[in-house]
Amino acid sequence: MKTFTEPLKELKEFETLSAGVHDLRGIAQISGCIDAETMRGKWELRSIIMTVFQTQMRSLHSYLRIRHTRS
Repeated sequence: MKTFTEPLKELKEFETLSAGVHDLRGIAQISGCIDAETMRGKWELRSIIMTVFQTQMRSLHSYLRIRHTRS
C-alpha cells in the first residue's frame, strides 16, 4: 500500500486530506487522487518493458555473436 501512498504525500492536497480525515465520522469518499498514480504507474510500466526489451536484446546479441564466431 505504501507504493501508492508515498508519492501522494508530496502533494499539498493529500496533506490537507490526511489532516482532515481524522475528524470525520463514518465513511469518507475520496476521488481524484488516481491521476498522480496513473503517471507513476505508466512510468513504472515503461521501465519494466524497457528492462525486458534490453534483456532480450542482450540475449539475441550473445546468440548472434556466438553463431558468428562458429561460422
